[in-house]
Amino acid sequence: MRPVPAASEAMQLLNSYLEILRINGEPQCPEVAHAISLHVADLVALAVGTTRDAAEVAAGRGLRAARAAAVKSWLLKRLSDPALSLHKAAAAKRISPRYVQLLFEQEGTSFSRWVRTERLRLARRRLVDPLHAHRSIASIAFDCGFSDLSWFNHAFRAAYGMTPSDVRHGEALETRH
Repeated sequence: MRPVPAASEAMQLLNSYLEILRINGEPQCPEVAHAISLHVADLVALAVGTTRDAAEVAAGRGLRAARAAAVKSWLLKRLSDPALSLHKAAAAKRISPRYVQLLFEQEGTSFSRWVRTERLRLARRRLVDPLHAHRSIASIAFDCGFSDLSWFNHAFRAAYGMTPSDVRHGEALETRH
């Protein structure tokens, strides 16, 4: 037995990944649970040291998943920042901007599309939340990181098939009955 340095990159990613899992709770889908267990096993293998072949498999699967989760977690905490960028995320996680792009591409999306989708989801949640009923749509949009109201309205309508005010009024009526 030998100690594993807590400052090692693999150990930090393992801790970060486990914290995200703790916050999100147990997955409901067996396939997701299986993938998570593989990712954790891969990160443990990388942290404690393993054979070269196993390390390559682990780096390709668990390490990538942990880095993607860490980047997304960092981004979710900063969605309201209109200056949020690929380069800022990469620098914060000490990886290259191209690697961040690859993480999102492997999930079938892009960095900017993912950020826009998450900002729209946040705006939609706030539009239907009674705690935000007193706030204007523009205020909510700007607080969710959008810097152009007309672009927000266009993106929102494209995503949900309704305007923000339609969603606010429609959802509000549904929650009253």
